Amino acid sequence: MALRNFAAIDFETANGQRTSVCSVGVVIVRDGEIAGSFYRLIHPYPNYYSAFTTAIHGLTRYDTEDAPPFPEVWAEIAPHIEGILDDITRVGELLRLALMTLANESHMSGQ
Repeated sequence: MALRNFAAIDFETANGQRTSVCSVGVVIVRDGEIAGSFYRLIHPYPNYYSAFTTAIHGLTRYDTEDAPPFPEVWAEIAPHIEGILDDITRVGELLRLALMTLANESHMSGQ
């Protein structure tokens, strides 16, 4: 069965901390068609970037210096996905976090 309703959500971080979200991209698909997309810069706290993360996504502290914080950005996005949250399958970042959790648990259990 093909996915017909979902939101692909991808976060970028400013440094090695998962809490340092500096951008978010969202694509909303309904009935198999792209219904909307969003990309927003986010002011991370603290607003510092590692050379490693900048090399991956190209963002620096100057790009996000005047960007809004995550709660403001999410308040803009949330209404667009609220109506489909019960039927939605979130992919992208959530899958990556799930795979990282699986890898951590496997390592901890010696498997």
